[in-house]
Amino acid sequence: LDLIFKKREMNKFTSMATLDALSSDAPPLPLHLSNLLLKPISVNSELPDFEAICEGFELPRERCEEKKRDEDRLPNRIVSGVASGLELGLWKSHSLHCAHEVLSAEYIEGIVQSVKELLSEGDGGGETVCLEIGAGTGLLSEYLRPRLKGFCEVVAVDDFTSSISAVTSVVEMGCEEALNKYKPKLVICSWMPPGRDFSDAIAKCDSVHGYLLLGEADSSTCGDRWATWGVPPEIGCKKCDFEGCGRCDLGI
Repeated sequence: LDLIFKKREMNKFTSMATLDALSSDAPPLPLHLSNLLLKPISVNSELPDFEAICEGFELPRERCEEKKRDEDRLPNRIVSGVASGLELGLWKSHSLHCAHEVLSAEYIEGIVQSVKELLSEGDGGGETVCLEIGAGTGLLSEYLRPRLKGFCEVVAVDDFTSSISAVTSVVEMGCEEALNKYKPKLVICSWMPPGRDFSDAIAKCDSVHGYLLLGEADSSTCGDRWATWGVPPEIGCKKCDFEGCGRCDLGI
């Protein structure tokens, strides 16, 4: 269910406009599938598990797990003409609404457990803030709040500089302003915008004990290849503001 593609690994002639054109005639997703992307489920309802989501979108489970082959990535399937109607509708929803992910019961439970591990029981309580930056629709925080109630307060913020719209409670605020205001002990960032890095500002925030970066690692698909993930550029050096940068000393 990876909707964001690695631009460097795609055919150089492929663009968002090309993908949008190829999926323009796709019928809308069935309501029960569209709601998984764009509408919060009642906190009293159970999220579907991963298996049910794969079945709903008619996707083989093996294509949704671990590292994907280039040909299995949705943009490449669209360009090669093998994407199903549901897959085309999935891309169309991503393009129109910036819907990056489908949340499963296992995914949310995994994040909850990670939050609790990073925040010891002694640090829990009403004064402990878990801040989601770049929260977009706000769905992730919406599902985390009831599951972390009494352990920490979950606050969602987004600067809304992209075309994404909130469908639940999200404060309009940028990363650094939110860090200064809420002084969180834990920060979550799900699908950091391509080519942008929030990790430096997070690391410099004195109140932060840890942070979770969710999304595709080690490329500028999600965040910045070097600044976020520490992966050196393939050619040359992007000059940075860090004094004594080891990459510059090594001539990388």
